[in-house]
Parts: sequence; C-alpha cells; structure tokens
Amino acid sequence: MRYHGLSIFFLAALITLSDGHLVWAQQPELVSINQLGNNSGNYISGTVTTGRSPGISDDGRWVTFESRATDLVALPDPNGDTVDIFVRDMLNNQTTVVSANSAGAATCNSGAHDPVISGDGCWVAFVSAATDLVAEDTSGGHSNVFLRDVVAGTTYLASAAYRGGFGGNDDSASPIVSRDGRWVIFKSEADDLVDLPDANTRDDLFAWDRITNTVHLITTNSAGTAAASGYPGTFAPTLADPLGQFVTVVFASTFTDIVANDNNGVSDVFRRTLPGGSNQIINGILANGDSTYPLISSDGGWVAFTSHADNLVGIDLNLTYDCFVDDGAGIILVSSNAAGTDSGNDHSACAGVNGNRGFVVFGSPATNLVTTDSNLDDDIFIRQVRTGQTSLVSANASGTDSANNYSLIRDLSIISSNGRFVVFESFATDIESINSDTAIDVYVRDHCLGTTTLMDPNLTGAGSGNNESDHARLSRDGRWVVFSSRATNLDSTDNNGWIDTFRSEVPNWGDWGCGDLSLFSDGFEDGTMGAWSTVAP
Repeated sequence: MRYHGLSIFFLAALITLSDGHLVWAQQPELVSINQLGNNSGNYISGTVTTGRSPGISDDGRWVTFESRATDLVALPDPNGDTVDIFVRDMLNNQTTVVSANSAGAATCNSGAHDPVISGDGCWVAFVSAATDLVAEDTSGGHSNVFLRDVVAGTTYLASAAYRGGFGGNDDSASPIVSRDGRWVIFKSEADDLVDLPDANTRDDLFAWDRITNTVHLITTNSAGTAAASGYPGTFAPTLADPLGQFVTVVFASTFTDIVANDNNGVSDVFRRTLPGGSNQIINGILANGDSTYPLISSDGGWVAFTSHADNLVGIDLNLTYDCFVDDGAGIILVSSNAAGTDSGNDHSACAGVNGNRGFVVFGSPATNLVTTDSNLDDDIFIRQVRTGQTSLVSANASGTDSANNYSLIRDLSIISSNGRFVVFESFATDIESINSDTAIDVYVRDHCLGTTTLMDPNLTGAGSGNNESDHARLSRDGRWVVFSSRATNLDSTDNNGWIDTFRSEVPNWGDWGCGDLSLFSDGFEDGTMGAWSTVAP
C-alpha cells in the first residue's frame, strides 16, 4: 500500500470481538501533508474557523479542508497564514488550492472558510470576503458564497446580485452543495440577489443553479411574491438530490408567512423542491413547540427533525425535545422508549437519516430507550423505523451496556447511505479494547456485524492517538472516515504539533456475510460504488 507516494509497512491492530469477528484497524492517513510529502503542513489544518468538519466525497477519494499552512502546495500564498481552502485527491496524492485567485496564480487576497464538497468530488462551495476570486466580485468586502470546479480550476460567484456584475449587498454564508455540483444552497442577508421585494432584514435562504446561473429565493411568502417575514430568520438547511435536474431542500424557520395560516409562533420545518415548487410545512401549523434541524434522505422520501412539540404524535409526554421522522404518510416518533409506550425520559436530537430510508440516528441522555443504558450520559442510538427497533451505537466493547463516558455527533454525513455504518465521537475508554486515554476519539459502528472500531489508532496499533480526534465525517458509501486531530502519533509524517486532517478506512466495508442484507440494500453490497460515484479510489 502507498501513502503520500511512499511505500510503508502496513500497520494494523488485530481486535478480537465478542461475536468472533476480527477487525483490522488500519492506520490513519495524513491528508494535510506538505507539498514535499515528507511532513504535515506548517500550521493548523482541518476545522479552523467555523466548526465545520473536513468534507469527503461519496467515494472517499476527495477530501476538502481549511488550513492556515503555507506549504501544502507550490502556489504562492500572499495572504500568509490566513485560512485557505484545499482539496486533496487521495488516489493521486495531489493537493490543490480551492481558494485561488481568478488568475490561478496565488491564493486569494482575504482567505476563505466553510468548505463543503459535492458527492462526486468535483465541486467545492465555500465562503470568502476576498475580491479577487472572480472578476465580477465588486461587493465591497462582504462575504460571498463561491463554487469551485476542482477539475477545470474555475471559480463561480453563487451569491451574485440579480442585476449581475457584482456580489450581493450583504453577507452570504453557510453553503451546502448538491451531489453533482449543480445547486448551491446558502443563507444571506443581502436583499438584491433576486428580483423580489425583500424587506425582512433577516437571513433568507437562496439556491443558485449553476446550469442556468440563476439565484432562487427559497424563503418566500406563501404567495411567492416576496421574501417571508418574521424573526429571527431561517437556519439549518439540508438537501436531497437523487442525481437529476431537481433538488429538495429542507430547512427550519421562524418566519410566519412561508405557508398560509402559520400562527403557532414557533420554529417550523419546511421542504421545497427546485426548480419551481412551493414551500410545504412538515410539522404542521398546529405544532405547539419549536421544530428544528431537519435532515432529509438522499432520495427525498424521509425528513427527520427535532421538535419540542408534544402534539405531533399521541405518545409524547416527556415535555422536552424528541426526534421525529416524516415518512410521507405521517409523523413517527423516533426517540421512543424501549417499551414503545412513550417518548424517552430525557431530550433527544436527530443526527442522521440514511439514503434509502429505514434508519435514523439520534443522540440522547435518556436511559430508557434501550434496556442496556446505565451511564446517565449522552449516547448515540440508531432506530430501524419500520420495525421500531432501537439499538445503542455507543455501546461498550462487550455490548452489555452503554460506554463509560459521553458520546456525540458534531456534523452531517455520519451514516452510510445503506444505514450499516455510523461514525461518532466519544470520551469513553471502554468502547473497544485498545483505547488508552480519556481524550475524545473517533469510532465507527458496523450495524450489520455489531462491531465498533477505533478510527484513530496510534502508530503502534496498541492504543489511541495521544490527543483529541473529532469533527468526523463518513463517506456516503461507508468506506472512509475523515476527521481532525491534535494527535501527533497517528502518522509518521506528522511532526507539526498542530491540528491536522486524516482519513481512515472502515474495516470489513466489503464484507456482506452478516445480518439481513435486505435491510442494508442500496447498491454497495458487491463492494462497488454503484451509481453513487464517478471515480473509485
């Protein structure tokens, strides 16, 4: 096997599991490596500014990340240790600058942040106040949203004013991008991005269509004649795009006129299909509590969301937030107690829904969601919605109880498309047998084999890294994990003492000799990329 263009000895730790399976924990690979390939970059790389995790393409080949390092590429870096955006091709061991100026001769003049990569790995959206990324950006230093064609080396201005020739008249932020790079969804306080009245002075949600070079206002009023109104605005969008012309966006908003008769005075969850389409409310206009942070399956069929409302289903008596899913036929309580008679005995929050539907991941400190949870701390769970079965993801190594410390999920992209693999982070020391410290570590749970693997083992394979690893994401096929880490003993070429970005391969990814395969069927069973990816690593 070759890492960074250098032949190295394959390092792994052999772990014997309670069910007799053997898991090889492969050594993490340094992503934020310098241009010479002999050391990590000379400054921090990974999650630097906004808290957004490094991004990874569906097949795991392409990884994007923020960095203050100046030696990752040969391109001049006149902005110094200002944050720039990079993408690394893990197949060809090549790093390129995403936030390059319009001439491609150097990094941009004001840095960039908040990168997100398309599923096919060919496009990266990001935020920057730089004025030399594209020729037409004369927005006077406001932050704008851009889209970079990684293959062609071309950058587009997504948050452009509708009159053309310049960026919007206020800040734009928080982009997400469709799998084929056609659509970029972002929020903005600018009021000149579309030719519709926009007097709410709040963040609105917009969609830029790269093919038609058109910006669409998503958060319109119910008549579609102007921007919606209310306070404080719109947040937390996610999207579904089963490779085609259309894309479905879900989002939460406190605006009061996105749909008619929405007088409940709380945050609601909405969905809209583009191009065309109108906004539809998910949680209903009679919901009596805030509904937030929606997640949508990649085919658009399911929407999971977190809500404080207690009138969405008939068995929700805990008076706190719970996780729900709208399966198209109605709303289902996901964070149900083990007996199925009520919601859990503490709050819960949705964290992920798989691509072909069926599984929802959520976090909760509740102790009655499963019969083996006694740690009185936050844990991660996965619910097979059709059967009503909840399983503990953050279980201890023997599977007899929850882990001995709390576990969490920070970002999207934490469950594989087929629902088999879930990535999470934990401070626990008893999830598997080789964790040697109390720092936070990254794990992957194989829901099919019933095994959990430490994804940040040290160079000896006999323990975890010597510092925290976090901000993890999972490739859509479930094969690769990307994360940030302060550890200095994960890779022999990491000597900078700063946070770096790493990629690890999930063991047994191609092993389908387990469980009921009909539960995990989505085209990955034969170990190929199926229709999800254009290139396999």
